[in-house]
Amino acid sequence: MATIDRILVPTDFSASAEKAYDFARIIAKAHGGVVDLLHIIPNIILLDEQVRNEKNLPDLEEDLYPHLFNEAELQIEKIMKEQFPYENRGNVYVKVDRKPSEVITGHALNGNYSMIIMSAKGKDQSGMFRGTTSEQVLRRSEVAVLTVTENANTDHIKRILLPSDGSLLSMAALPAAVKMAHTLGASITILYINEMYGLISNHFSTRSSQTRNSEIREHLISRLEEFTSETETSEQKLSVSKSGSRIEVTLRENGTKRTIPVQIEIKTGFSAHHEITEYANSKADMVVMTTHGRSGLAHLIMGSHAEKVAMNVEKPILTIRPDSKLFKKNKVETTADENEN
Repeated sequence: MATIDRILVPTDFSASAEKAYDFARIIAKAHGGVVDLLHIIPNIILLDEQVRNEKNLPDLEEDLYPHLFNEAELQIEKIMKEQFPYENRGNVYVKVDRKPSEVITGHALNGNYSMIIMSAKGKDQSGMFRGTTSEQVLRRSEVAVLTVTENANTDHIKRILLPSDGSLLSMAALPAAVKMAHTLGASITILYINEMYGLISNHFSTRSSQTRNSEIREHLISRLEEFTSETETSEQKLSVSKSGSRIEVTLRENGTKRTIPVQIEIKTGFSAHHEITEYANSKADMVVMTTHGRSGLAHLIMGSHAEKVAMNVEKPILTIRPDSKLFKKNKVETTADENEN
């Protein structure tokens, strides 16, 4: 993830959206970024809750959208002034469209935003942990997306979970995890699920449990180190340091230095996404993960494992799409492993 200088916050003016404002305000302040607000008026007039709740509506349909548009502009400008310090205020946008998720992802991509921050649920709350719009944004977005649950509190984010299958693709969430950990005062746990029939664990399957876990841990550390060397740029440099069982990751970016303690957890199970979800819901406060892992295909916006985790975790989730060059390297590695097996 590049510098967090532009944040897009879609809002439907619901109480749930206020949680997204809290996270956006803190992240923007910590990174010197600006926040833009986006509200979308659905153009299915008769079905729209905004219309059902309006009083003294104009009689003619052609006058209705300007009325809603003006009301929305007043409300979104008020939110910007009340929720964000002057130095972090960006622009406000009101659009009319029947497909909010497409508008949000398109606006974020075309506007070169660093991150989308939105409530996991809006007015149309479902029984799922994430509502229809946030779910579709997670699936479609090529920009990093942070979905915030209604019980989330920025003061209580102390344990950030980064799931990894040992691939460089899964490690691509590390820079974002370090930034979130530094901003929120948290530590990072890298969780590897030793699936009974996983590619990496097959290499160590004949060892004892303790020896196998130790070797997997060393493998993950080596992948961390490889990722830091593969992704170093003139603006951003990651480094990994070890002292006994203690691991620290340092991110140097634009003259700033952030060092975060990292713990590695290895669990055994039959289903990676089930184990990750269970661990996240019971032992983490936030999840930072890539949209793709070892079996990811670059033409898919989100891989199946990441999607299952994202739809079922009850905590804030930040999803990161890996850089294109990591997809190419992953394809070479996966092909080599398949030939070996």
